[in-house]
Amino acid sequence: MRILRRVIDRTGQGYVKLIPEMEEDLWFLYSVLEKGDAVRAKTTRKIVTESNTGFVQTQRRVFTMKLAVQGITYKSEQGEGNLEISGKNCEENAFVAIGKYHTIRIEPRDEITIIKAHWDKMHMKLLKEASDPAESAEVAAILMDEGFGNFFLLKSTMTYFIFNVSKNIPKKRSGMAHAEKALNAFFEECMERFARAVDVSKLRCIILAGPGFTKEAFLKHIMNVSNDRKEFNALKSARDKFIVTTASSPFKQSLDEILSEPRIQNQLKDLRVVQDMKLMDEFLKVINVDEKRAAYGLKEVLMACDMKAIKNLMITDTIFHGKDWNVRKILVGLVDRVKANNGDAHIFFSQHQSGQKLDGFGGVAAILKFQLDLENIPDEKYAHITGGRKREQEEEKKEDEVEPKGEEQKAPEPEIEGDINEVDIDEDARSIVDRVEFEYESFI
Repeated sequence: MRILRRVIDRTGQGYVKLIPEMEEDLWFLYSVLEKGDAVRAKTTRKIVTESNTGFVQTQRRVFTMKLAVQGITYKSEQGEGNLEISGKNCEENAFVAIGKYHTIRIEPRDEITIIKAHWDKMHMKLLKEASDPAESAEVAAILMDEGFGNFFLLKSTMTYFIFNVSKNIPKKRSGMAHAEKALNAFFEECMERFARAVDVSKLRCIILAGPGFTKEAFLKHIMNVSNDRKEFNALKSARDKFIVTTASSPFKQSLDEILSEPRIQNQLKDLRVVQDMKLMDEFLKVINVDEKRAAYGLKEVLMACDMKAIKNLMITDTIFHGKDWNVRKILVGLVDRVKANNGDAHIFFSQHQSGQKLDGFGGVAAILKFQLDLENIPDEKYAHITGGRKREQEEEKKEDEVEPKGEEQKAPEPEIEGDINEVDIDEDARSIVDRVEFEYESFI
């Protein structure tokens, strides 16, 4: 991601003009944008005009528009992603009246300006990571078994499925030559599609994994390809980029065990996805070995933070999506307090399996510096926050209770007041669309 200009005053109010250069940059924008922000970008709209003679003409016009954000949708289909930002027009232009709804579609290399009433530290951390060239390093993963291969790209924010190849390989007892011919045809298709889909020169490494010996045979086939076949020269010259390892299956879930392997972690130790996986493995190990040195769920983590006990704080990007303004302020304050107490804070991306695992623990968890018996610590301060270990144990206890014999009675459904989907946002955040443009020197 390329940041063109950043103007933010001391209160955190301001704008950032940037260009997302690749698809994963769109995911960073999706994590940064919130309802109540404003954006300015080029867009298109069908404009119907009628002449004095009654002739009606429809044209698609391109123009710059400022939109008060009400909805954000991220879409990704086989490496072609885009971000759709919907809301109301909040600046006069020649084509759309103020207050009318519109959707701006952002793709890689489209310039966009994001205007916020308050840029918090979490927003700035995400932008800093997105603009770091090291974060764009790519790793390819080929998971292969006889006659079947899955191909993935691993980036800092997500795991992309590129394609798969499936071919029926006859058993060797039906004829060795026939089986080898089918296997070579399978390898050829894998090579051709991989060379077309991926720029091998930009890859940091290529992980080749799977059960059995098909992976070794595939690598040998690549190296034996004739030099006359120039379309495969880049693949042949990347011999040192291949890392061959064993996996239990050729499917996506095997990426976990591959990235957890010490040899892979040592070779890719500065890659974001590997760091996240390593930290998640450490957290799961702590839960199994010494549960009192782990906290999960917002309530437990806040209690641990109050006691200055957090060593590593882990938060997924999804916990920020759809949350109201007050909860977001709690999360940002939590990160600041952890760092002030010499702890580390890490943002996990839900498009990776490590982030999906963290989502299973409520989206926020922590490895502690020392043991805490969180079950017996009074939690009146955070009684309004649901989730965490206590809640899970209470629910399990209710499930284990034996129902008395007799007529089964249905529990009354709880009454819910108001719209549960309604999101309360600070008035200061809503007012951004009414503010006059400002020009302050950035203090960051």
